[in-house]
Amino acid sequence: MQTVTQKLALPEVYSLRRSLRLLSMGSHDPAMNLAESRANMCFFHPDGNVSVEATQEESFLQVTLAGPGCEWLLPRLPDCFGLNDDPGCFHPEGRVARLIAEHKGVHLPRLPVVFHRLVQIVLQQLVTWEEAAAAWRRMTQRFGAAAPGPGELTVGPSPEALKSIGYYDLVDCGALPRQARLIMRLATEHQRIERLAVESKTKLAKYLLTLPGIGPW
Repeated sequence: MQTVTQKLALPEVYSLRRSLRLLSMGSHDPAMNLAESRANMCFFHPDGNVSVEATQEESFLQVTLAGPGCEWLLPRLPDCFGLNDDPGCFHPEGRVARLIAEHKGVHLPRLPVVFHRLVQIVLQQLVTWEEAAAAWRRMTQRFGAAAPGPGELTVGPSPEALKSIGYYDLVDCGALPRQARLIMRLATEHQRIERLAVESKTKLAKYLLTLPGIGPW
């Protein structure tokens, strides 16, 4: 199995767990495991999935990639951990400024694949966060694929896997019928979504606003 190790320099104040926490669907997320200074996560890629293990040292992240997608993910690693996010360029006022001051060390990651994050966001509509996390967990365990490497993670269901099942299978996992239909739509449109994410975030946002169930909410 292909593996790659990389060191990433950290800013003076940085929290691995807090920077990635919003990407996790809870402590039982099959696709992500977070601790204070350690993170395991995995990503879907059509040419082969990849897993990521990161450990925060004093001034750097020690990162190990495993799986066929290593070379694809390698140049995208800084974005995955929010290391291209520069809080110094952002000068808000009022409540936002106070929140930033309270959460020093938090950086905003940019995921290399947006499909699964969209699925997670859809699952969080119209239900409690706990219900959404449970639906994601069941869906991933049932239709996902074992991630490469030793981390015992499961990659979320691929678009092809979702297109091969019925929306009622997602309902059986805990998704609402409306959510399940939209997830199936996203699966059929995933190539367009990923292409727009690379070309222009503005174009991606404009397209997502046209999808019933996402829209301008």
